[in-house]
Amino acid sequence: MAGVEKINQAVTRTIARWPDQPAVIEKERRWTYAQLGCATGVVRERLREAGLRKGDRVVLWLKNSVRYVAAYLGILEAGGVVVAVHPEAMLLDVQKAIAHADAAGAVLSSASWEEHQPALENAGLRFALLPEHTVPLAGKPKLEFASEELAQIIYTSGTTGKPKGVMLTHDNLTSNTQAILERLRLTPEDAIVAVLPFAFAYGNSIMLTHLFAGAKLILEENLLYAHCVVETMKQEKATGFSGVASNYTFLMREASFSARSIPSLRYFTSAGGPMPQGLLAKVRAAFPATQFHVMYGQTEAAARISMLPPEDVERKAGSAGTPVAGIQLKIVNGAGEECAAGEQGEIVVAGKNTMNGYWRDVAGTNEVLRDGWLHTRDRGYLDEEGYLFITGRSSEMIKSGGIRIHPEEIEEALLAHEDVADAGVAGVADELLGEQIVAGVVLKTGRTLTEKQLLTFCRKSLASFKRPGIVWFLEALPRSANGKLLRAELRQKLNSLNKQGRE
Repeated sequence: MAGVEKINQAVTRTIARWPDQPAVIEKERRWTYAQLGCATGVVRERLREAGLRKGDRVVLWLKNSVRYVAAYLGILEAGGVVVAVHPEAMLLDVQKAIAHADAAGAVLSSASWEEHQPALENAGLRFALLPEHTVPLAGKPKLEFASEELAQIIYTSGTTGKPKGVMLTHDNLTSNTQAILERLRLTPEDAIVAVLPFAFAYGNSIMLTHLFAGAKLILEENLLYAHCVVETMKQEKATGFSGVASNYTFLMREASFSARSIPSLRYFTSAGGPMPQGLLAKVRAAFPATQFHVMYGQTEAAARISMLPPEDVERKAGSAGTPVAGIQLKIVNGAGEECAAGEQGEIVVAGKNTMNGYWRDVAGTNEVLRDGWLHTRDRGYLDEEGYLFITGRSSEMIKSGGIRIHPEEIEEALLAHEDVADAGVAGVADELLGEQIVAGVVLKTGRTLTEKQLLTFCRKSLASFKRPGIVWFLEALPRSANGKLLRAELRQKLNSLNKQGRE
């Protein structure tokens, strides 16, 4: 790793430069960078005492919190690899992550440990790190080591429904973080109200950019209570806010969300899916002097691929901007040939930001990483000035609330119900979420089931962000002669039913 600065080294430099600067605020807890450094050191030593070896994977199952940030940095300082899972993930998802990543340990809350202790004791872990003590476990020694370049594995829905572990190196994350900082120009005077989960790429990027800049992270648990978020912005004099389209929709419903009430806000960022132009116009009208950065990226690209400068938001309406520093981007056709300006094709990128591959998935890696280029499966075109416009996705992934979800995972949960004969899921356009998860379900002959009963059943196996919002009971699903689900036809049918239901 000669010449590559590790994430923890960059944050250590921040701590040395601005020890008394506020770093993380969680309700009544206010940590300076010096306090964050001390807490990180405690985690590092506890991990080493638990027997963590360089390259060992550690599952991080916590909500956004001061403890999450300290644990993330402590794992890296101890030479480990962070495997963060969504705080609302089901136990089954956590068990899958532990098994697939071959994790040595887990950092979690006392409540999660008490609720799931028997299952976690038999998950193959060597230890569990709780707030006040470490629990030694009987997991067998892991033989597979990760490269010291590897910093993090982020699990994301794969194109076949099977979650894929995106391997991100220190170089991936530090170089992309610096590229974003060049665009946003963050300083120690900046402060952001963070509402997106740090376990996902967008939230992780927000955390790292602010830690690198010596800026302040203000943690808010639930954006559903928009008035609380707005009040926090006022009290803490927030200078920035980052979110997906649905986050902005919630905020715009709050009367006090305006430039007059929060004059400190100097910038917004949006990613995780398209930002509707109407919504963007409303936000800009409410904050005429606040810069709005439209961003595009993927987990496989260490978060950010391109950004649209605020000064081009009107001139290049609908664009995802230009590549950030260190990234090459081109559009290719089905034959792999580069497209001319204005010609649609697949978006492919290259640079230090592109992942090392999928953990333990050579075939999946070779499918998307070819000849040094990451194939995003997104479609778009470049205009004459090199600005990117995204026109759609090549895969069947649903993107709801900025989170990528594969329909097969939800279909599997629906089919587990004894009364369900067939199930198909699609993303239907939604003003709030970008795409709403909608299911088409065929019941077994003679069986009866209500939408409420089926959605209640889904709570047992699906995290809240993966559950269908609407279920339509159908006589049959559109399938080909060989039984393959015709997703385009299903999406069209479900979209039509949704429109009829609203009329």
